[in-house]
Amino acid sequence: MKILILIKSFLLALLAPGLPQISSGRLKKGVTIFSISILLVTSYYLLGLWRYFPLLFLFLLFTVILVIYSAIEAFSKHEKRNNKLSLKNTLFLSFLLPILFWGTEIIAGKYSSVYEAFVPTNSMQPTIMDSEYVVIDENFYLDNNIHTGEVCLFYNDVTDNYFLKRVAGIPGDTVKFSEGRIFVNNSDYLASLPFKFNEKVEFPDSSFIVPDGYAFVLGDNLNNSFDSRYFGPVKIEYITGKPLYVYWSSNFDRIGKRI
Repeated sequence: MKILILIKSFLLALLAPGLPQISSGRLKKGVTIFSISILLVTSYYLLGLWRYFPLLFLFLLFTVILVIYSAIEAFSKHEKRNNKLSLKNTLFLSFLLPILFWGTEIIAGKYSSVYEAFVPTNSMQPTIMDSEYVVIDENFYLDNNIHTGEVCLFYNDVTDNYFLKRVAGIPGDTVKFSEGRIFVNNSDYLASLPFKFNEKVEFPDSSFIVPDGYAFVLGDNLNNSFDSRYFGPVKIEYITGKPLYVYWSSNFDRIGKRI
């Protein structure tokens, strides 16, 4: 019997922290726990805690702790039901709190520029590995200028989907491929990368001048990337987002890695 009560407490706490207390008639305790959960959710989105992995981790940790506390605390006092809260009001609040909790989560998330994206290819290795999840600020470049060397998210009107690539050249730059090397305005592009690329770039000797309003983008896995060498420069107006860090990876050491 007790195990069923414990399971019920956890299910109610997952619907909305504080709900187990409300269902047992303990209004003050339930509202306090619920208010803390709403504060956590709104802070996560409105204060942009998601921009930094340590803060994201703390948010998730505190949320889990709050859910567990709500369930365990309610279970430990399940025999001390407070009957001051009428059954009608208990049912009403039990219906209202999950709506408020998940409504806040959905609305705050909708007006936030953050989302998690799955990377299905290895074109950005070793910066982003195949099948990793990354956190992206999809409106970053609406308020910030684009700089060479930054990894960006953009819409590709040629293929009608979104790509993650590194900016190699901005308007006016000359991107030159010569004898397995890449030069941007006569500077060694490979030497500017935040990792060592010791292979020869397998691409015919050629030169591109980046036109106004465009950027030349390349994958970090230069010998296995579909990028501006093949579909041309990208309209800067299509470059909107910036990946911030690895959110999930099968290699746990990479979780939280800044991009």
